[in-house]
Amino acid sequence: MMDAYFAKINNMLVVAAAKPFDADALNAALAETPAAQQVMTDTIKMYSRYSGELMASMRIEAEAPAFTAMLTLAILAAAGIVIGLVASILMGRRTIVNPMRKLTQAML
Repeated sequence: MMDAYFAKINNMLVVAAAKPFDADALNAALAETPAAQQVMTDTIKMYSRYSGELMASMRIEAEAPAFTAMLTLAILAAAGIVIGLVASILMGRRTIVNPMRKLTQAML
């Protein structure tokens, strides 16, 4: 596709270099390039539309797993915080509060 387009341009340049003062030859070479350029533009538009639709569908497909991963991480973080609080309360009671309570009761 692009090779054909650039071949038309190269052909136009060759004609311009070979016959710089021949208006008919220059006009004939120039007449070929807009059609090739239109084919190139149409192809690029079609590819752009295709890639845009593909990216949109891929984004939609990726949203569900991304939401699931985010929810899983949030639940695990909350569970970790709760487990950490419970563990710190139990450790604090067993290693600090209860021994101090026993000590103060023994002193009374």
